[in-house]
Amino acid sequence: MTERTTRFERSYKLAAKTTSETAQAIIHVLKNLPKKVVKSITADRGTEFHGWIEVEIALEIPFYFSDPGVSGQRVTNENSNGRIRRTYPKGTDFSRMIQKETLYFLLIVIHLVCPDFSIQKSRYRNR
Repeated sequence: MTERTTRFERSYKLAAKTTSETAQAIIHVLKNLPKKVVKSITADRGTEFHGWIEVEIALEIPFYFSDPGVSGQRVTNENSNGRIRRTYPKGTDFSRMIQKETLYFLLIVIHLVCPDFSIQKSRYRNR
C-alpha cells in the first residue's frame, strides 16, 4: 500500500490472494496508525478487495474503488507497482519469500530509489 502524499509504503506478505486474507492484511497493516494519517483507501476492482466492508468497519474509514481502466486515479500506487515489477516481474513466485524480505525490499529498492523519501522520512521522524 502506498500513502498518496508522502509515498510512505506498507507491505504485508499474503499466504493467498483471497478476499478474507487481503482484508485481514489491510486491517493488520493500518490498524495501529493514527486516524489522521489514514483517511481513506482507494483500491482497484480486483476480487481480492471484495472484503472492503470488513475493512471499512474495522478501521472506521471510507473504502473507495477507482474507475475501471483509469489508472490515473491511483497514480502513486501504479508508480510503486512499476518499481516493484522492475525487480520482480509478473509471475514471480513469492511463496518462498518471508515478510522480513518484503520489508527489506521496500526499504532498499523502493525508498532509496525514490528521491522524495529522504525528505518525507524526516517529516515522520519529527512528529
